Amino acid sequence: MIRFGVALAGALLLSACWADDREGTVLVRPSADAPGGLRLAATVSAPTYTKFADQTGDQSFTSGCVRVAPPNSSTVGFPDTGLAFGYTASTQSWGVTGDGLSLSFGPADIDTSAPAGYPFYAKPGIGSFIDRLRIQTAGIVGIGPLEYARVVSVITNATGSSRTYTCLIGAPTLVTDLPTTPTVTYNAAYGGGATRTILGGATSTLSLGKSGVTLGADLLTGQVTATIHLIGTPASGPDIDLGTVTGTANIDPATGGYYGWTWSSPTLSGITGQFSGRFYGPQGKETEFVLALEATSASTSPAYTLRIASGSVVGIR
Repeated sequence: MIRFGVALAGALLLSACWADDREGTVLVRPSADAPGGLRLAATVSAPTYTKFADQTGDQSFTSGCVRVAPPNSSTVGFPDTGLAFGYTASTQSWGVTGDGLSLSFGPADIDTSAPAGYPFYAKPGIGSFIDRLRIQTAGIVGIGPLEYARVVSVITNATGSSRTYTCLIGAPTLVTDLPTTPTVTYNAAYGGGATRTILGGATSTLSLGKSGVTLGADLLTGQVTATIHLIGTPASGPDIDLGTVTGTANIDPATGGYYGWTWSSPTLSGITGQFSGRFYGPQGKETEFVLALEATSASTSPAYTLRIASGSVVGIR
């Protein structure tokens, strides 16, 4: 359960007081030997994180996901409430459970159409459907790939109808392992597409890979703010400027996950949707979130409706 309000800001302010000391200290309640204030109980070492590619043995991951199901349904879940992913080293297989699913992908299911070495899997589903699992290393041009987190896609009809999931997994940042500054800015990139329906006209599919993202976290207010300049690339023709949206999400101090549904825009109206994410690696070095969004253009030349059924943003600081 995501918790909001005064408790959130208070917990983050308390943690921020000792974030600069990377050896850390443990703060405890006042006692007879330290009346009226907090006292130091012990020093602790900074936590260590294993990069995703370096993890060995059996592994298990909770996730946050956006689920797309026909005919026109997108659902963004809270952090850690999505599909569960487990790797069994002895069989080199992945299991996917949750939301009515129980899937398994092993060496015999490696997708031969994917580049060699990619953890992409494909196996027969119900009827002629092909169930797919893709564990993707996202990155940012000029910055590099994510080291502690991955974006996972699952496509299946195991429940009787097709579903597509985009999920986030990795080595989550501990809530006690805060950055040394109260505000953090990320280099960020967008992945995914959208559909645009002209009022009284046709619907077209657009890639949003050229969109610009400004992403930051404020530990004093307990919020993540993302501004996305949506640039659509059609199958043919010039890019289309779809406007800018800004979303804010609240950070849960108990888990470090964040979730939000508040949007604003100077160029789009009637915005609905959510985004859900997490921080990964030491001191929140990386972050990822998934989103779904619908909006209407404020302009009438031409008027259109924009729908993002499933998108993702990755950030590296």
